[in-house]
Amino acid sequence: MSGLEVGEGSVTAGVHGTDAYEVELVLGGGEGVSGWCDCPYGQEGNFCKHCVAVGLTVLRRAKTVPRAYERLARLLLGVRDCRRALGTEDAFTVYLTGLRTELKRGRKLMSVLERYGL
Repeated sequence: MSGLEVGEGSVTAGVHGTDAYEVELVLGGGEGVSGWCDCPYGQEGNFCKHCVAVGLTVLRRAKTVPRAYERLARLLLGVRDCRRALGTEDAFTVYLTGLRTELKRGRKLMSVLERYGL
């Protein structure tokens, strides 16, 4: 991982493995945390393993980024509880895909409303 930067409402980093990917986590207050990555899985709108890796790195560095730590800890605990409640990996994947689709629809609607000054 390189270039970890923690801002007021987001975390960005480069994640290196087989390929290098750029990741951004956005800390959305009451909405939790959303993630973006330019890997193929992330480009499909999924919260990929690279996003998780950045989140876990921030958690490990909690003393230097306490506010981000608290938000990410709540997110990861919520993800764990949700996964347990849904029971299977497939059910969890379907659930996350649905959430991502709703987020995209909301962003598209907000874009249209802003374009027309509403």
